[in-house]
Amino acid sequence: MNNYQRGFKGDIFNAIFNLTGKIIMKVSGVYALNMLGMILIFGGVIVGLIGIDQEMLQGLQDPTEVQKLSEEMAKVFVDPTNLVYLFLALFGIGLISSWGYYFAFILAEMQVKSGVANFNTALGYSFRKGVIELFIIGTLQYIISVILLTLSIVSYLLLPFLPFILFPVALLFIFRFTLLIPAAVVGGYSFVDSIEYSLKHINWMRSLKLVGIAFLFFMAVFMASFLIGLFSVAFALIPGIGQIIQMIIQIALGSFLMAFTVSALTALYYRYEEDISGEDEVSLEDHLIAD
Repeated sequence: MNNYQRGFKGDIFNAIFNLTGKIIMKVSGVYALNMLGMILIFGGVIVGLIGIDQEMLQGLQDPTEVQKLSEEMAKVFVDPTNLVYLFLALFGIGLISSWGYYFAFILAEMQVKSGVANFNTALGYSFRKGVIELFIIGTLQYIISVILLTLSIVSYLLLPFLPFILFPVALLFIFRFTLLIPAAVVGGYSFVDSIEYSLKHINWMRSLKLVGIAFLFFMAVFMASFLIGLFSVAFALIPGIGQIIQMIIQIALGSFLMAFTVSALTALYYRYEEDISGEDEVSLEDHLIAD
């Protein structure tokens, strides 16, 4: 059995943090590229719609000018004629985000199978149709989740106590599809087979455990983000390098969350997957990196 998979089937939490530590530096490069792409896309759309010029940017140090710019952006978002541009921007951002996570999955897969995650090699493998597949699956999963949770909340209109029953059930049902993305991306299963794989291995009790773990994790992230935010704001006040330090802090936090999320999903997938061979016997053409 592969050494990493042995950890995933045993002390999975320690194995997840171990894998996160191995890939986080390389993932930070992926996350930085992600941020740059998102800023260019969203910034380009906003500049095109509002017409931001150099004079306006210089005036951002004035709170009054910041308020005016915020009002202009609000008008852009509510103007129906601009919805198509905003939709395209969101589509581009979603696609770039999917590429980033696909890239991170490749790094994790390489680390698990060969013991070494090479950034340049992973970059070459990242421009494949799997990015589109990840984007489509992730989007569908998100939309369905929002619909189910929304319906469970608005059931209050029928009977006041219904949300207290339907919301937890909907949440548990959503978490039963936790393995959908890793099964499709890492395992190479089809969409239907990925659904069956996730439902087979994530039963209602395991889903309940995942909900509890996710809740504790997000609470810890919230507290950490709050504290880091305070330091980030303090650093931002430093003339010259304040904004740079603030950006580095944001990239570090975002990189950790991306690396940890991908490591956790990869670990959970291999926890229930059949044994894979030792590192030296594994070909990187398997699973995720093969179309």
